[in-house]
Amino acid sequence: MASQFSALIQHRFSYCLAPFDDVTPRPLVLRFGEDIPQLPPQSVGSTQLIASPTSYFFYLGLNDISVAGHRIGFPPSIFQIKPNGLGGFFIDSGALFTHIDADALGGNAYAEVLKVFAAYYGSKYLKQTGASPEGFELCYERPPNFDEFATLTFHFDESVYTVNGQYMHVIAPNFFCVGILKGSSVSVLGAWQQQNKRIIYDGGRGVLEFADENCMNDIA
Repeated sequence: MASQFSALIQHRFSYCLAPFDDVTPRPLVLRFGEDIPQLPPQSVGSTQLIASPTSYFFYLGLNDISVAGHRIGFPPSIFQIKPNGLGGFFIDSGALFTHIDADALGGNAYAEVLKVFAAYYGSKYLKQTGASPEGFELCYERPPNFDEFATLTFHFDESVYTVNGQYMHVIAPNFFCVGILKGSSVSVLGAWQQQNKRIIYDGGRGVLEFADENCMNDIA
């Protein structure tokens, strides 16, 4: 659709995902061209969209990951698309949760990210629980009023994309889980980690733009 109407919409479309746990969820508004809100330049991050030889997904040039301000220091090649089309990192509103490639770095990229989360919550003396039915491997008992959830930051060449700790986890009254799943030969930025973000796909310039926004205000 974006391709067919590209001339009319200036090759641009956008959405803003309201928090999924809101008691009165609102429908998603998909905006095109001039209908996309104008954002203050200083609040907008951007990164280049990367073409894949085998896929139509929107790939991004991920360089590294930080958890709770700790930069892991992955080699730059870890999240690059391989000549056979495997690997890489793409954004997908159709994938509910973020996936980290468990095959990258000799099988350690996913494990390395979880290890830093575990170290952070270990420093808070939280008690780990068993894996969740949804497949989350790192879950903890939640003390009353605990809200010191770790952020996660994706580092790109041009800017960084930081996920608020609230949207980095699946949170229940008595426990919470780090909202990352094991990826198979690919890493994905899922919808859960896009909550309250304005996401703009600009095909004309070949970039993805993003900014924090209260998406409950994005009504038709």
